[in-house]
Amino acid sequence: MPISEQDEGCALADYVVVNLMMFEATGRRDYLEDAERTQVNHLFMNQFHTGGFGHRAFATDVVGGKKWQGWEGRFGSENPGCCSLWGCWSLGQAASFIVTRQGNAVDVNLYPSASIDLPDLAGRLEIESDFPRLSKIALTVHGDRTMKYAIRLRIPAWAVGAAVKLNGKDAGVAAVDGRIVLDREWRSGDRLDFAFGGGLRLVPWPDEKSSTAAVFDGPLCLALSSAAADVDRFAKLLVTSQGGLLLSADGKPQAADAKGETISAFKPIAEDWLSPDVKNPNRLRILFTKQTR
Repeated sequence: MPISEQDEGCALADYVVVNLMMFEATGRRDYLEDAERTQVNHLFMNQFHTGGFGHRAFATDVVGGKKWQGWEGRFGSENPGCCSLWGCWSLGQAASFIVTRQGNAVDVNLYPSASIDLPDLAGRLEIESDFPRLSKIALTVHGDRTMKYAIRLRIPAWAVGAAVKLNGKDAGVAAVDGRIVLDREWRSGDRLDFAFGGGLRLVPWPDEKSSTAAVFDGPLCLALSSAAADVDRFAKLLVTSQGGLLLSADGKPQAADAKGETISAFKPIAEDWLSPDVKNPNRLRILFTKQTR
């Protein structure tokens, strides 16, 4: 909503679900990537400490704050009239896309912890993960009998490779078209453990040559919160002469003010639920000017 001073929780929910439906219809992975990126970042950022969903004051660089307070401020920026219902609806819809089917193949698309029944294969998949960070996932097969089928694991676009073990041993398979495929006889108790490579990275915006950028950790967009710092003051992001992130001694991104003072209190925007003081939501700086040091 580029001409609005607020975002819209219902629109975010719709955007997630429409992208998942387009993925189902076309098989194009970019729809799945957009759905996941929006869900684990923007949609979850708009879920508040009450569990409901709503709006945030919106600008290119800093979101949140008191600029938008509907319902005379009684619920902060949560909107119990529609967004809180629609956000929960979208989570339910997204659940049906965790695993999809292509003939006898089982496509694992999203990685929240879940239990997925496969009635025609007389089995069930149990997924355990550190969702939404997605650095490591365990998938266990359960079944009444041995069954042969393919499990196709999606490798997200943000990931730098994936290490996959089958029952504790290297699975020895390579990714093809963004998926790792294991086609075999599955026995109850078979377990896949896999980890996606890729940690902190700089994402220039609005294009690759931009002097402004955001920080991501895997799939998660990071921000500096007004709960930890003056987000108007710390508007510069320290980078190396090669253009990469200049990390602190403890391995964290660093924001700086005009005088060179630094702070490294970055957190995923999805973790910044509206504070219990619903009339004063935190402000989150997401976009920074790059400064070489």
